[in-house]
Amino acid sequence: MRGVEISVNGVLARRDDRLVLAGPLFVAALPLQPLGETHKVQFDRAKRQARPATPEETAAYDRLAERVGAPGDATPMRVTGPLVRVGDSWVLHVRAFQEA
Repeated sequence: MRGVEISVNGVLARRDDRLVLAGPLFVAALPLQPLGETHKVQFDRAKRQARPATPEETAAYDRLAERVGAPGDATPMRVTGPLVRVGDSWVLHVRAFQEA
C-alpha cells in the first residue's frame, strides 16, 4: 500500500493501547503505526524502487512509544512518515519524529 509522506505536529497520546496524534486542527485523533512493511516514499532512482527503511526508521515507533507521558500529559511532537488510507480513515506510519 502506497501513501504520501507528511510531517504533522500534534499532541502525542495513548488511546486504547494505541498511539495517536491529536490537536485542535484535527477532526479526529490520527492513529500512528510502526513503519513495518509500508513502503517508504523516498525513491532510489538507480535501483528503480523505494529505498529500504533503515534500522533507525523501523525502530522510530517503539522509541516514540517510550516518550508517551501519563494520561493527560501533553507531549507535542512532529511525526513524519507515510500517510496511508485504510478503509474510511487514515493512518500515519512513523518513520521519524522530534519534539515540536
